[in-house]
Amino acid sequence: MLVLVWFNLQKNYASELKYTIDTELSPGNLKFLLEYLRRQYLLQHKKYRAFRNIRIIAENGLSYLSYRVLVPKTNQHVNVTVNPSIPIGVMMELSDPDIPKSFMDQLYEDLFLMVQLYEEEIRKTTLYLAFMPGKKLFQKVKAAG
Repeated sequence: MLVLVWFNLQKNYASELKYTIDTELSPGNLKFLLEYLRRQYLLQHKKYRAFRNIRIIAENGLSYLSYRVLVPKTNQHVNVTVNPSIPIGVMMELSDPDIPKSFMDQLYEDLFLMVQLYEEEIRKTTLYLAFMPGKKLFQKVKAAG
């Protein structure tokens, strides 16, 4: 009996993977990440991957993105959940522990690159100001006359 319980724990452990993606996004920009991923990745790349059940879910004041990816030429799938926090949390639940690690790595790499693209879009539209302590930002201009 103990061996069976241990085996089930190992099987459950192998069927769920957690990743993190470091980001420099502000909390204000993080709240738009889920919609960006939905529009620019999940809805645009249907020829590249088979996505199903794409949802942005809000619970208890927190939002997360949830979707299913079908593994090509099999009956297997991966349920993915993206939590827009710092760092960004990604949980992948495998329908079968025999899903190739290379496929899982590709899914993670896709998300990583999409986050990088989003960060770049934010950088293009953000104005950054730098201040030096003790320095005046503007010089006073004396009126002529």
